[in-house]
Amino acid sequence: MVRKEKIDVINSQSVYVDQPSIPNRFVAFVPQSDEAELRHLGEEISRKVREEWGQIVFKTMEGLNITCPEDKVEKQIKRFPEIYWVALPLKIGDRDIAIEDLGEIFESTEKYRDIWQFAVDNGEYSPNLGLLYQIIYSSLEKLIGARKKSEEF
Repeated sequence: MVRKEKIDVINSQSVYVDQPSIPNRFVAFVPQSDEAELRHLGEEISRKVREEWGQIVFKTMEGLNITCPEDKVEKQIKRFPEIYWVALPLKIGDRDIAIEDLGEIFESTEKYRDIWQFAVDNGEYSPNLGLLYQIIYSSLEKLIGARKKSEEF
């Protein structure tokens, strides 16, 4: 696909680099910060992924002329892929999330505070959430790790 579009692939070791793959994770910045809205969005994305996966499975089975009781296939579709998601609101009330709000996730946020203060003191513009991308992403990584380790009940 990449080569068909005349895009040069640099440093590729794989002959399959032009074939699409399924990401094992993705991050989305969305305008919602309300817990109920975020929960609904996460559940809706999970539902859509499972729905699309189910269509892929049934189309593949049909294309390969594979027969199997539909209830068994549905049962497997419900278990794979495993979907875990977390949300981190970027706004708390009327204000943007701050480094201090992430203190429960990290042992120390001092380096991020130093970077923020440096930007305040020396930057041409006031710092914004973009400067916190690394700590926000790291927070999501820690939260999803904790989520995956917790048992469903």
